[in-house]
Amino acid sequence: MASIGSPVLFAPASGPTGSGEYYRCLHIARAIQTRQADRPIHVLLHRDAEVERDPAFTYHGLDDTPAKQRKPVARLIDEIKPALAVFDSTGRQMQFKAVKRNGGRLAWISNRPDKRLKAFRLQTLRLLDLHLILDSDRVKPRLSSIERWLLKLYPRVQVEFITAIAPEAALPAIQADGSPEPQALFVSGGGGYVHRGQPVPDIFLKAAIQFQAATGRSTAVVMGPQYRGAIRDHDKVQVIPTVSSVELSRLFQTARIAVIGAGNMLTGQALTADNPACVLCAVGGQDQPNRVRQYADQQAVLVAELDANDLCKKACMLVDQPALAKSIKDHARAMGLKNDTAAVAEHLLRLID
Repeated sequence: MASIGSPVLFAPASGPTGSGEYYRCLHIARAIQTRQADRPIHVLLHRDAEVERDPAFTYHGLDDTPAKQRKPVARLIDEIKPALAVFDSTGRQMQFKAVKRNGGRLAWISNRPDKRLKAFRLQTLRLLDLHLILDSDRVKPRLSSIERWLLKLYPRVQVEFITAIAPEAALPAIQADGSPEPQALFVSGGGGYVHRGQPVPDIFLKAAIQFQAATGRSTAVVMGPQYRGAIRDHDKVQVIPTVSSVELSRLFQTARIAVIGAGNMLTGQALTADNPACVLCAVGGQDQPNRVRQYADQQAVLVAELDANDLCKKACMLVDQPALAKSIKDHARAMGLKNDTAAVAEHLLRLID
């Protein structure tokens, strides 16, 4: 049994753009600290990642994602000596062996087929204690026959399916200035992607302006912490530079319509809010087009192109056709998506307690 003072290390894939793996780890780390306030939390993070940071955690800056920083990460593991290391979609055998060499337990989070496959390679299975498979795109995720056979060879390895990770608790949103809650929320994601030379949040803002003019509904746009454009405000649409992940969950709880990028974290956060009908758009990242197709096949979202006119058009459809909006919400609920953050935190703590 590891002492309560033994550290937990999180190593998410991270870089100047794309932040889903980091935010997933952030929510899980906070849930762990809620349960064990004296448990030190260490996080490996790209130096240029403009993301929300928790002052209670110790951050270690990297020049690249952990998979491309093999020796520096291995040295940090030797220094920290974590009781548990959680690698999210990144990492190398040298680093995994360092965790085991220092007596720690090893967990891996996968959210794409190639990352899932990596955990089932023999050299990884020899070291792994827990594989958390994030599969929110299928109603009933399951192991393949080959995966089941491999686990018989390594029965010590635990595998758990999870559907979504989001802030563990988020109260209804309250506007500090007393203004009405936005009925429509446009969020492309972290804000770092560019499309045809234009920051993606600018495209979402243009769509939001058109939507507000067409419907008269109170509308907000979250630009994101990695947004590098120049727009800071608008006289008809509330422009929010960035919000904490908890505040974003609160906004999703009160919005009736959400127009979002198809990042894994953002999609799960919006659909587990159980309130808005969603328009989904692939804005960047190799995994996003497939995620859009999967949700569209389940009729859980309306799909839009990365174009302001189409984003606005699809959002307006949800206003003009209440039956369509209700059907989309019903199909999303039928997928069984839920916030698994608490369950994941407790499962990880059982590894070391």
